[in-house]
Amino acid sequence: LSETTVNRILVMAILIKYLNDRKDSSGNSVFPKGFLRQFSSDKKDELDTLFLEKGSCIKLFDHLSKHFNGGIFELTADEKDELSQADLSLIAAFLKGDQEPDGQMLFWPLYSFEDLPVELISNIYEEFLAKKDKNESKGIVYTPPMLVEFLMDQCLPLEAESLSLKILDPACGSGIFPVCAFKRLIQCWRIANNWKKPDYQDLKAILKKNIFGIDKESDAILITVFSLSLALCDELEPLVIWNELKFDNLQGTNLQTEDFFEVIESGKFDNKFDLVIGNPPFDSNLSGRSAKKI
Repeated sequence: LSETTVNRILVMAILIKYLNDRKDSSGNSVFPKGFLRQFSSDKKDELDTLFLEKGSCIKLFDHLSKHFNGGIFELTADEKDELSQADLSLIAAFLKGDQEPDGQMLFWPLYSFEDLPVELISNIYEEFLAKKDKNESKGIVYTPPMLVEFLMDQCLPLEAESLSLKILDPACGSGIFPVCAFKRLIQCWRIANNWKKPDYQDLKAILKKNIFGIDKESDAILITVFSLSLALCDELEPLVIWNELKFDNLQGTNLQTEDFFEVIESGKFDNKFDLVIGNPPFDSNLSGRSAKKI
């Protein structure tokens, strides 16, 4: 598989695993009982099986793409062609989580996706992009969640009036700043609405109206989309996610794969923002339009 496809399939698989494991107080999960069985030739209701059988995960992605909209699970023709021929057993083993990478079996799973923190996806971004580029830097900087929270405490008041703010991270990376801002605005919404819980329409409205990000790495924007989608799902009951939720397509609108300097020059992203916050990639060697401008 190409590196881009690997990264995309991995974060898609994590989101599906989260949806499959998530349960409410009555034991209801997001997917109907026996949902995964329809995509498996041996009729097993297990996610890892679909990554062992060639073509099965493609059927699953296609089904979820139509069900949820928003382009989150949508595969290109090239990606489908790659997946139909690839050996995905490593991803299957990761999703099952019952053995160490060296093959040592475990008595219990390595993790519970039901309790998956959104920050895990940012950690994946750090592992696959930031660390890979230590010797050949793309200016990728991973920001610890504690530091993000500290900066938000200084810049984004926890009050109802904050709901009117448009927030931009001009180098959003894995989306840790947009996710933190989104979570904080959910609390602001509750303050403004007598501590009620927002429904899926309220949550989608906050995302579309308030949260924006730009990054020149397409993988970064992809992971930001998934991180925000996971944060949204975290606020909803499993049955609501399956029966009512349709994702908005944030790519190309709120989240753009471009160099921030080029966006400013083009005037294409001409929104007025109330808060610009993030961890800029301090790289001494600028390129493209930004270098010419300097």
